[in-house]
Amino acid sequence: MQLGFVTEQLGIKSEIWMWRQLKSFNLLTPNVFTWNYENKDSFPVSCHITLANPNAAPPHRLVRFLIKRYRFFTRNAYAYAPNYSEVNHWLNKQKIDRILCHYGHIGLRILHIAKRNNIPIACHFHGYDVSKRLYNDQAYKHTLLHNLQKFNAIIVVGSHQKQWMIDHGVNPQKVHLIPCGVPTVDFPYTKRTPDNDIKFLIVSRLVPKKGIKYSIDAFNIVRKNIGCQLTIIGDGPLLQELKEYINKLKICDQVKILGEQNSNTVLDYMKKCDIFLQHSVQSKDHDEEGFGVSVAEAASTGLPLVCSNSPGLKDQIVDGKNGFLTPQRDAQAMAEKMLLLAKDYDLRIKMGYNAHLHVKENFDTASQVKKLEQVLIEMR
Repeated sequence: MQLGFVTEQLGIKSEIWMWRQLKSFNLLTPNVFTWNYENKDSFPVSCHITLANPNAAPPHRLVRFLIKRYRFFTRNAYAYAPNYSEVNHWLNKQKIDRILCHYGHIGLRILHIAKRNNIPIACHFHGYDVSKRLYNDQAYKHTLLHNLQKFNAIIVVGSHQKQWMIDHGVNPQKVHLIPCGVPTVDFPYTKRTPDNDIKFLIVSRLVPKKGIKYSIDAFNIVRKNIGCQLTIIGDGPLLQELKEYINKLKICDQVKILGEQNSNTVLDYMKKCDIFLQHSVQSKDHDEEGFGVSVAEAASTGLPLVCSNSPGLKDQIVDGKNGFLTPQRDAQAMAEKMLLLAKDYDLRIKMGYNAHLHVKENFDTASQVKKLEQVLIEMR
């Protein structure tokens, strides 16, 4: 059975979960349609890939008028978007049986084409497409709300997203909670040895919704009580601001930002650190976490977790068992849990092993893709 796998971009380092998912299909044969494929050497795939023409000619004036009318009456501002004819040709040439679209706006672009070709379509939502974009793009919001029911299946990565879909009229039987997960075989459990110098780790894009400053503030409290270090791996628009903030706090000797690193380096740091931190928040532009991939990776290696109670992280942490959840924007509360773990080696080992088991049982990529395949095969 041919699966049409539609994504705006492939090979983006911050979306490694998409590449992992694509490689893990077993019952379905993926066939990709994308507008951009980067880092091909780092993210190779063996399936067929069709790249959209970035310079597709705009339609004739009369056609543009008819498209506007169609969009108005169908309440889909994304219908007959550029590359429409390419997508239609691809569907027929590759004999696509099922369609999986990543992100809401891509799903809306493909929805009417799928319906015209009588092909079942699922839309895979992630984070900003059910948070930030709903507030900052009214055309997207209204189009989504009027067309959600038309998808044959909706995939979400967090229980908060599932509830949002149900609250906005989607049949609960159509909504499936299937996080992308992580390949636990690539992030094996490692038992840490006792160390008087506790090593905290953050692996994250440096963007507002990750709440990095709150983790730094919490660390600044902790360091006054114990010997410790904080390593931050990641890049993003807040890089310079965070470096200046660390300098202002005069903790440059204890806090290092390494920038973006390859997966092997990230794994090495996860193995030699003691506690993993992530203080995700809802940012001022309403962006919020969908599913914390790096949190799951760290947990798989046996790192205990100290995270905020952001909706996108709640599903991953059983408070007091595999880590601790603390209130958003409360550095003091976070510091208290960091200290509790830092001072108790046995607790770190116990919670770390629980974290490993929790990921293996609930968020392994292979098992998640198996669930996804069943949904895609059975959707009507």
